[in-house]
Amino acid sequence: MNLYEVLHVSENAPEEVIRLAYKGLAQKFHPDRYKGVDANEKMVLLRKAYETLTDETKRAEYDKYLHDIRAKTKLQEEISRHKAQEELLKKYQDLHVNSAEKKGNKDKKINKTVTYIIIGLIALFFGIFLLFNTKTPEGYIDETDLTKETIVTQNETNHIEEISPVSDQLDNNVNQEQTINLLQDDDLIRDVVNDFDTIYKESGITGLISSIEECYKSKSNIKYCFYLDTASRYLDHGVSLSWNTDVNPFFENENFGNRVLKNFYIPMGVDDSEIIHSHLLESNALVAKKLAEIDK
Repeated sequence: MNLYEVLHVSENAPEEVIRLAYKGLAQKFHPDRYKGVDANEKMVLLRKAYETLTDETKRAEYDKYLHDIRAKTKLQEEISRHKAQEELLKKYQDLHVNSAEKKGNKDKKINKTVTYIIIGLIALFFGIFLLFNTKTPEGYIDETDLTKETIVTQNETNHIEEISPVSDQLDNNVNQEQTINLLQDDDLIRDVVNDFDTIYKESGITGLISSIEECYKSKSNIKYCFYLDTASRYLDHGVSLSWNTDVNPFFENENFGNRVLKNFYIPMGVDDSEIIHSHLLESNALVAKKLAEIDK
């Protein structure tokens, strides 16, 4: 029970209401009237709630404490839910892998399709379908504009090519040079997530946004900046779901998409939309995994 619940008031209650609520409850639970064995305990709690919520500074600090606790709890729930889903999908994938080994190449193709479905589900879960809007907002760099030629032509192939993760791009020697530039750095992701956790605890979302902007501006390690941006966006979307609020404008799809294209993919010499999409999916999953590890 938080201090607002102790006084039976809402979290946006004005000071006058809090004072009246305290007065009424203090009279009700005064030891002269209330004969319960917990009379003193109730009075101490009521007094603490009253002193905290009628002091502007203490109330602001307490509201921030409640916000941080709820945000962290929601983030933990999202990570746990994702982990459980990932484990279930992994079992499903392993089942198809074993089947493919027995049945040959035909079944291996089925297994590969299942892998793509799994990646798609994870992406949908975290809401990172960023660069495939049917309408391009004004000023937004649509990823389909990054290539000089159409990636998939329905009339030429009569099918839509599968989008494979970065590791499969290497195996198939597709845009190998660009893909090598985007190889994931597990140690760097771990370091970024640890820094991200420290920054968020000290200065919240505002501190993370400032760190991201300064990082991109310095151009010292754009991979570090990209992972920090990805982790922060994951947190902001989790908090917005928890509080049923709008996503911070800094992390909206259009702004995030433009930012990573301008500051990361283009400087890295990557202009293939399939590779960009695959890399975004893979990076988000790895960042989520590291977040889950530090939360244990």
